[in-house]
Amino acid sequence: MKTTLQKALALYRVGNVDEAWAVAQQDEGLLPEVTREQWVEWAQKIVDRDKTKHIAETILQQMGGQNRIAAMTGARNFVNLGNGVSFKFKLCRRFNYFKVVLNAALDLYEVTLSRVDKWGEQKNQETFEGIYWDQLKGIFEQKTGLRLSL
Repeated sequence: MKTTLQKALALYRVGNVDEAWAVAQQDEGLLPEVTREQWVEWAQKIVDRDKTKHIAETILQQMGGQNRIAAMTGARNFVNLGNGVSFKFKLCRRFNYFKVVLNAALDLYEVTLSRVDKWGEQKNQETFEGIYWDQLKGIFEQKTGLRLSL
């Protein structure tokens, strides 16, 4: 069952919708009342979710990786924003929240650092626009005083 679904999604990703639907119909877990349109809508949601997950993972990797960020800064609550990622962190008096959003049209990032209180209100917010991927780590380190590498 799982391999049938994976084959169908792989075909859908490369644009073979009719062939993907034919393979999906062979799946034992597919309910008989599911229409082609319903399946295509579901497959598109899966593909879109995978794209947004890839954006968040790429941003974290460009900064050194999620595990390293967590270990070096006490970061937690990593959130996939669809077109970016955000997380809270400790060990800095001025900021405790970091958000990066991708502007896909320009292939540049918007970075926001702020202090979020226990009621969710943001204070001391600083925003940087037009940031290249290789500047993300430097901005975080410069503004927070925290290191992301040894």
